[in-house]
Amino acid sequence: MKLRYKIIIIVLVLFTTIGLFLYYYIPRLIYEYNEKYDCYLVSYAFGDLEEYVIPNVYNNKPVYGTTTRAFYQHKNLKSIKFEEPSNFKYAGRLSFSECDNLEYINLEYIEIIERGAFSYDYKLNNLCINAEIIGGSSFYKCEGLVNVELNNTLSIGSMAFSNTSIKNILIPECCIEIGVDCFYDCNYIEEVNIYNETLEKNIYLLDYDYIKIIN
Repeated sequence: MKLRYKIIIIVLVLFTTIGLFLYYYIPRLIYEYNEKYDCYLVSYAFGDLEEYVIPNVYNNKPVYGTTTRAFYQHKNLKSIKFEEPSNFKYAGRLSFSECDNLEYINLEYIEIIERGAFSYDYKLNNLCINAEIIGGSSFYKCEGLVNVELNNTLSIGSMAFSNTSIKNILIPECCIEIGVDCFYDCNYIEEVNIYNETLEKNIYLLDYDYIKIIN
């Protein structure tokens, strides 16, 4: 009888272990429904793939973005791609942070980048950003980031591009706010051209010789 119980326990432990392994390591995206916008957000990415494809629709609802830490610390991740045409507009706080090998993500659809969304992504390099809002520390410590093109940006948070390798950047006319230490410790920076005259009174910007207000 005791042997029988031992066998049952071993079988249960074995199945539990296999179940947990399958649950955590089979690659898949988990979604969270957002009632306010009647959409879904990617809440977590299971598995350890080099590439994930975020769908346009889930359960007949648009996939609007990611929640906090959705892809956080996915060390093997190299690229994020979207099904076309994408509804993806929102990168949640720390959602792609500390993805050491992330090299590529198309940011043309994203309208809001929350705080720290891409921080410590050392291999991100060339980015074309259409987001209206770039939160604080969004690209902090993206040490491989050299070229950035900003298009529709209204607001750039504090330390958003600090500790990057940006050399030149153009701040569009529509931008009305730049946070403190936005370009702090950017050792390779040569020129920041700003096309909004109202930013001449920005106290932070006045401290740097490489800042040029284009009238």
